[in-house]
Amino acid sequence: MGKTAATLTALENLYLAGSETKPTLVLAPLLVGPIHLAG
Repeated sequence: MGKTAATLTALENLYLAGSETKPTLVLAPLLVGPIHLAG
C-alpha cells in the first residue's frame, strides 16, 4: 500500500469513528499531493 492510500485510509477510519470533522477534508488534498510526489 502506498503512502497516499495509507493516509487516506487512516483519515477515512477517523471519519468513520467520528473522531474527525469537516476541516480535515480541506487539509486532505494538501497532504496527498506532497506525499504522492515524494513517494
